[in-house]
Amino acid sequence: YKTQRPLYIWIGDLDPSILDRRHIVPWLNCFEKTKENTLNIYKTIAILATFKKRREIKYLRRSGPVMYLDADAWFSDTAFAAVVSPESFLNVSSRAFLFGNQNRIGGPKIPMNGGVLALKDTARSRRFLALWFFSRCGLHDQLPLWATLFATWAIDANTSIKTNTPHLFSEYTNMAQSQAILTLVANLPTFRRPILQRDPQNSYNGGNFEQTQLLDRPLELPGVLLLPSAPIPERALPALRSDFDKSRPTFCCHTRIDKDEEGQCRGNDICAHSKCMPFLRSSSYRSYLRKKQANSNSWFFSFSSHR
Repeated sequence: YKTQRPLYIWIGDLDPSILDRRHIVPWLNCFEKTKENTLNIYKTIAILATFKKRREIKYLRRSGPVMYLDADAWFSDTAFAAVVSPESFLNVSSRAFLFGNQNRIGGPKIPMNGGVLALKDTARSRRFLALWFFSRCGLHDQLPLWATLFATWAIDANTSIKTNTPHLFSEYTNMAQSQAILTLVANLPTFRRPILQRDPQNSYNGGNFEQTQLLDRPLELPGVLLLPSAPIPERALPALRSDFDKSRPTFCCHTRIDKDEEGQCRGNDICAHSKCMPFLRSSSYRSYLRKKQANSNSWFFSFSSHR
């Protein structure tokens, strides 16, 4: 409302016969024991639908980038101050179609968290989203996300994935998380080769990522820019999501209302200072508790459903 950007909320469902269907694909061998697939995978359909809808709007007749946030992610005061815009992050790389980041320090080390994403509307991004949805497997959307990322990088580098794990993407476990990040480190020089062939001076190498498995610099891979939970000083950008230094500002928070990340991302600040006006009155954690105790309906809208 404040920035005059359209906001789309995903509301809908798929028949279980479609949602819970699984496919045999060469980049993911699904061994998940549950027969159900996560509703989180709807984000792929939601983003594709948004691309299509924007191209159909008469006064647009073209699509543009989309920024996606999970239901428990939200824009911080830094974003509302309009010092930087979502497009500022997209401008970091002209080649990438997908922008995302890891968990910050304290969370498991993973290649990418699917809670905050930005995508350009290109043939590659639409194909990526379709493959991500096609690869659905179990109660988490991140397993097929990682598998599709690795397949994308391997194809661009014209190589196979080097791994010591025979079934790298088969079950969403703590072992799968650690093996995914270690496999990325092992394949990083090969995956980066297409980038360096086009741009030998490319400095988005992840910083100390190979030593720590945590990004302190952006990491550019074919079609994808992995952003750190840290600022990008040369672009004057804060962390896209949840800076590991909690004293610094961050653009997005991935924090539920009952959480407080030591001042940086406090759930009770989501609608404080009239940020949700004119849709919702100024709210706080205390008012949330009052509403909860009164058994009122939730006043949050989610972009995607959750089972």
